[in-house]
Amino acid sequence: MCSNLPNFVQPSPNDNNVAIIDSGASGHYLTVRANIAHKWKAKNPISVRLPNGVRITNTYEAHLPLPNLPASACLARIFTELSSVSLISIGQLCNVGCKATFEKNQVTIIHNDKIILKGYRNFINQLWEVNLNDINPSIQASYPSIDSENVMNNVFQVSSKASIVAYLHA
Repeated sequence: MCSNLPNFVQPSPNDNNVAIIDSGASGHYLTVRANIAHKWKAKNPISVRLPNGVRITNTYEAHLPLPNLPASACLARIFTELSSVSLISIGQLCNVGCKATFEKNQVTIIHNDKIILKGYRNFINQLWEVNLNDINPSIQASYPSIDSENVMNNVFQVSSKASIVAYLHA
C-alpha cells in the first residue's frame, strides 16, 4: 500500500459539487444536487445511454460559469437519474478550442492561454475531479439572459441568510 500520497486537499467523493473531468462524456452532465445557479427547464431534452445500457433524459439545463467561453461550451444538462457524480466533458470544451493537460496529480483546462479550470487527481478512484464550487460564479453575469419563468433558483448560491429571507419574502 502506498502511503506517499500528495498532501493537498482533494474533493470529497461524497460532495454534491464534485464532478469528474471526463474525456468520454459527450456533454456536461450534472446531478440534481449540483450547486449551479441559473438552472431552467429543458426545452429540448436529450437522451443518453449509461454504461449499463439504461437511457436517461434530462429535465433541466444550466450554464457552467466558465470564464470567456461560448455558451455552447458551458451548457450542462441535469439528469434526475444521475445520482452519484456530475461529469465535465473534455470533448465539449475542446470543441471550442480548449486544451486539456492531464498530469499525475492535476488536470488543467486552458483557453486562449488562460487557465479556465483546474482539477485534482483523486487517488482513491484514480480519476481527475473538480469541485464545482471552485468555478468562478461572477462569470455567470456574462451569459445570455434566461427566461426568469423557467429558472430554478438555488439557495446555495445566496451569500447570506438575510438575502435568503429577503428573497423568500419578496
